Amino acid sequence: MIRSLRPSVGMAGFLTACVIVASVILTFTLSVEAAEEETVSGDVLIAGWVQKMSLPGVEYVVEFLNWIGRPIPLAMLTGLVAVGLMSRRRYAEAILVLPATGTHAVNAILKNVIQSPRPTHEHVTIHDHAAGFGFPSGHTMAIVVFCGIIAYLAWRLIERRHYQYAVHAVVALAIVGIGFSRIYSGAHWPSDVLGGYMWGAFYTGAIILLFHRIQPRNAERRVSPEGLISSAA
Repeated sequence: MIRSLRPSVGMAGFLTACVIVASVILTFTLSVEAAEEETVSGDVLIAGWVQKMSLPGVEYVVEFLNWIGRPIPLAMLTGLVAVGLMSRRRYAEAILVLPATGTHAVNAILKNVIQSPRPTHEHVTIHDHAAGFGFPSGHTMAIVVFCGIIAYLAWRLIERRHYQYAVHAVVALAIVGIGFSRIYSGAHWPSDVLGGYMWGAFYTGAIILLFHRIQPRNAERRVSPEGLISSAA
């Protein structure tokens, strides 16, 4: 059975545009502050509080999230999603996923423009000795973009609500988890992570808005939870 999307494409585009405008204002405000100051207000306090947390197995979770957020593992994961979509003849959606592979490159440009330093041993314990500038967090930004697109595709393609909610819950945990892991490992200040969230939301919103502009309306279908395309043959 073919079902049209409940919200119109126009409404979705309008809401996405609102998110982009809000993200731009907040993102540039924080970016300017990060460029002017070594740390943003509350960075040292929050980082210290996060690093004092003692949870069973937290080191393994942090290590995994730090790994999956790197360019190569995330590109491989993105490629798997794209291949899976193409195998279901969802070619437009497969193309939508691909810009996630360029997030780290965009992030590198932002870091070189803003030039905000990373945490030092004077303030936090550093477990992940990352090089270069810190704002915005590349791992965080990349995971936000990837997970944001996955969440959007779940809303767009999966018909059953409880499966949608399950995907969105996993996405939310991944986004929160990567931010926590970057602070816990001492690779970034909390403001770096917040910047990664904001720039990631901006980038994701721009990708989705562009997708809505070029995607043919008659190509919209939903798929079953098992990934099979619903058809009216």
